[in-house]
Amino acid sequence: MDCDRTEFRPIQAAPRALVMEQMNDARVRRHLPLATGTFDEAAYESFISGKQAMWSEHGYGPWAFFIGDRYAGWGGLQPDDGEAELALVLCPWAFGYGRLIAAKVIDWGFRELDLERILIYLPESRSVERFLSRYGCIRDGGVTFDGKVFTRHCLYASCYHQEDTKVYNHPADPVSEIPRLGVDLHAD
Repeated sequence: MDCDRTEFRPIQAAPRALVMEQMNDARVRRHLPLATGTFDEAAYESFISGKQAMWSEHGYGPWAFFIGDRYAGWGGLQPDDGEAELALVLCPWAFGYGRLIAAKVIDWGFRELDLERILIYLPESRSVERFLSRYGCIRDGGVTFDGKVFTRHCLYASCYHQEDTKVYNHPADPVSEIPRLGVDLHAD
């Protein structure tokens, strides 16, 4: 796998068949408790138009992630009641790339959008408290969406900058740039 090229492309670049496969995969759905029914052609069209509308209305939204030329999933920052929420839904083969992709999304949100904080909602199936604490995330209680419980975490820009060298300048990080965004994670 060509780890040197991680690209964030417009959400409509996500291949229809692969997104449908991903969104119907039990390993992915396990972490999407709000997903119901089969993710079919109509669901895909609604999904893509909804995500594109976020970009039109707010100037940001989810991307399609590619590692090399291979579709790896989707996610990014999504509007959430006047704030930004981090969403990350990867294909099973790309689960191990989550930290690298999340770091780039977070970096972009703080540097390019000048956000004060980013919200992260995790379903009960996700146990990544230790991982989130590396970013400086603070657990901010729980919330319920459609009867499903999520933990809410907040990552403040001030905490992010304190953790910057520990997370983003890690020498083992095989993905060093996002060519389409021009984000240089190793810049001061």
